[in-house]
Amino acid sequence: MAYSDQSNVLFWWSLKNFDKIAKNTVLDNITAVILLLFIGLDASK
Repeated sequence: MAYSDQSNVLFWWSLKNFDKIAKNTVLDNITAVILLLFIGLDASK
C-alpha cells in the first residue's frame, strides 16, 4: 500500500511539473514518458 501511495505521489508530481518536463530536451522527454508509463503500469498491478 505504501509503495502504491509513493507511485501516486510521483505521478502527481510529474503532472504538476509537466510544463517544466516538456521544456527539456527530446531525450529527457522520452525518459519522462518511459518513467510515467512504468509508474502507471506498476500502479495498475
